[in-house]
Amino acid sequence: MNRRATGPAFTLVEILVVISIIGILISLLTVGIQKAIETGKASKDQSRARQLIVAWQQYGNNNGDQCLPGYLSPAVQTAWKVKYQNQNGNQLAPELAQTYGWRLAAFLGYEYDPFLGYRDTAETNLDESLYYSDMEYEPTLPAAFAGVTGLAGAGLSLQPGFGYNAYYLGGWWNVDPAIGIPAYRFRDSIYQDNSANVKGKIVARSIGQIARSSEMIVFSSSALRPAGLYIEDSDTYPGAAWSVPPRLGDTEIWRMGGGNLQGVDLALFGKHDALSAMLAPTPAPAPAPVPMQAGGLEILVQEAAPLLRFSSSATISKADGSTGLADLRELMDMRRWANGATTPNWTHGN
Repeated sequence: MNRRATGPAFTLVEILVVISIIGILISLLTVGIQKAIETGKASKDQSRARQLIVAWQQYGNNNGDQCLPGYLSPAVQTAWKVKYQNQNGNQLAPELAQTYGWRLAAFLGYEYDPFLGYRDTAETNLDESLYYSDMEYEPTLPAAFAGVTGLAGAGLSLQPGFGYNAYYLGGWWNVDPAIGIPAYRFRDSIYQDNSANVKGKIVARSIGQIARSSEMIVFSSSALRPAGLYIEDSDTYPGAAWSVPPRLGDTEIWRMGGGNLQGVDLALFGKHDALSAMLAPTPAPAPAPVPMQAGGLEILVQEAAPLLRFSSSATISKADGSTGLADLRELMDMRRWANGATTPNWTHGN
């Protein structure tokens, strides 16, 4: 005797619909988890930036309100008779102390995380931090840093997660061969203010000189990269110890992507693609200014430019002690970088 099933029967279509719904739910859940992870990383990054700006302010408090110098050549360190130590109390090679990292580390108890916590490595000691040179597009370090990469502690010296606004805060110091004494870049530069030429007053040497502390960028996530168009940044891409605005003097350094590459299908290229190297394998003159377009960060001259680690934004900390995220449009405003800047597109003499 045949018996019919009394429970509900599912057709193939109904089963496929259920499977589709489950797939959609899993996709939504995956996106939510990824978003939560990204948000957590961004929050951690801002926490590191907050620790750095507190240490920077403490440096000023301990040094007569002076801004931490952005760069000190070994010759300047000798002239000033300053020496720095690592966390074990051993004297540092002057080459390691050229950038801000080792000079600020003591104010944070030589903690690893604020400087190099972004790294996906087992490294935990600033004294032993290494310089990583296995980047997809290896930049050429400035000559002053050529001998630093092999030293223990080079990671902190050259690749911290945040770059300092080194040219416009504290000053970029070298011994001037013409006068034989330490001098900082842009000290005598001329710019126009209210239709009148003004000399100097571009670099803020003290915290009290900063006119717009709630806007002035002190630290920004940064990376040293060759010229090219960068569409998407990795949150573990090696950092740089300094960060520059869109212009240094009257030289355009970077801008919003699109510029001289209009018509190129950006979707063809992946992360960190130095398109200029592919499109112009031989040296070419600097491109003429053209209207900006969206599409990543275009670096015109190799420099340490802002790094967009999270959601197309860079993590920044400002002179008033606040931290946050800034997109490219905000970062392109020169008033956020230079004390003397009066307009977003402000320039000055070299």
